[in-house]
Amino acid sequence: LMPTLRMVVRNTYKTNRVLAFKRVSGNMRLSEGEWNLEPSAHGTRLSYNALVAPSFPVPQFLIEQAVQTDMPNVLRAIRKASVEDAGKK
Repeated sequence: LMPTLRMVVRNTYKTNRVLAFKRVSGNMRLSEGEWNLEPSAHGTRLSYNALVAPSFPVPQFLIEQAVQTDMPNVLRAIRKASVEDAGKK
């Protein structure tokens, strides 16, 4: 079984287009990155960049699963919520 991840994160708005986050405390050795919003011809492009390192061993297949499955699911959920929110305006 995998240990439970616990962390406190500080979010910082660098501009109206960048949300940076950084671990303040918790059981991750490293967790920092940012979400970027960029105008595009078809609306807004959202990108995500992060560096994460747990303080315990993690099998490579779990890391690959998170990259290939979990993050695309998160981005799809953000897109769906954004489209629904835009429809309310």
